[in-house]
Amino acid sequence: MATISQGFPLLNGRQMPAIGLGSWQSKPGDVEKAVEEAIDAGYRHIDTAWAYQNEAEIGRAVQKKIKDGVVKREDLFIVSKLFGLQAAENSVAAVIKACQDSVQNLGVGALDLYLNHGPFGIPKDPTGKSIWPGMAEGKPQFCNYDHALIWKGLEACVDKGLTKAIGLSNYNSKQIQAVWDTARIKPANLQVECHAYLQQKKLFEFCKEKGMTFTAYAPLGSPGKPMRYSGKPLTPILENPHLLKIAKNHSKTAAQVSLRWFTQRGIIVIPKSINPGRIRQNLDIFDFQLTSEEMAEIATLDCNGRFFVFNGYEKEPWYPYNEEY
Repeated sequence: MATISQGFPLLNGRQMPAIGLGSWQSKPGDVEKAVEEAIDAGYRHIDTAWAYQNEAEIGRAVQKKIKDGVVKREDLFIVSKLFGLQAAENSVAAVIKACQDSVQNLGVGALDLYLNHGPFGIPKDPTGKSIWPGMAEGKPQFCNYDHALIWKGLEACVDKGLTKAIGLSNYNSKQIQAVWDTARIKPANLQVECHAYLQQKKLFEFCKEKGMTFTAYAPLGSPGKPMRYSGKPLTPILENPHLLKIAKNHSKTAAQVSLRWFTQRGIIVIPKSINPGRIRQNLDIFDFQLTSEEMAEIATLDCNGRFFVFNGYEKEPWYPYNEEY
């Protein structure tokens, strides 16, 4: 069994593995097995979030593999995220408590990276039935919060040893810059939607200039989720003829080609799967190299198509997608 050592350096000098296991929307029971399979396959980077409501299950899988001697804690890179419901309390203490909860759920001693999940808050559900009021009805509720104060809370999490690094998710360049300008501890990573149809070239270069690592979620698209795109309907990413042709050249799958394209650009990927075969297949991308011509061909697929949007909220001050990048 080969473990994956390829990675990219954070501002604190630690390496962030180039590929990790995503866990969003993995069903209860499935995610624990997926994490165990991933660690056995050689994954050392696991991505989760308080909002996914699966931290405890992931923690059980991690602890089992540590106990079994498959891996040591220091070999793993564990990422979680501060949810808007927690941030909306607008206090440093609330952020610290949220990070403590994630650390306790995961049972890992400290996180390797803790991200602010988005540039918006989420109000409490007065009924107590949902962590995101209105989501089930397709009308999720949002609210604003003090970004500078919340970032101070994240810095306090580093100071208290709850996490080794902090970063952002779903922020645009102006929102990142606003945090950067007042930060005592600079954001080490940005996690955003990124795939062949949304290549985020300018945002990636913006982060690269600051020394921030860049993580792509939904790197293979999001099956079953409609894409917002003003042009013609798009072929699903994994059925794209350009990717299939390049995959045939290397005796690989379209998914493997897409993931390799990211890592050759210097982008971290966190494909989500609960299928043991695909978990291993997604990791098997470091034994071939895409040519400059193939990289350029994939670059032509960019069309600014998004799977994850907040429809109806475009006029809100926190809305991240009104900016060019």
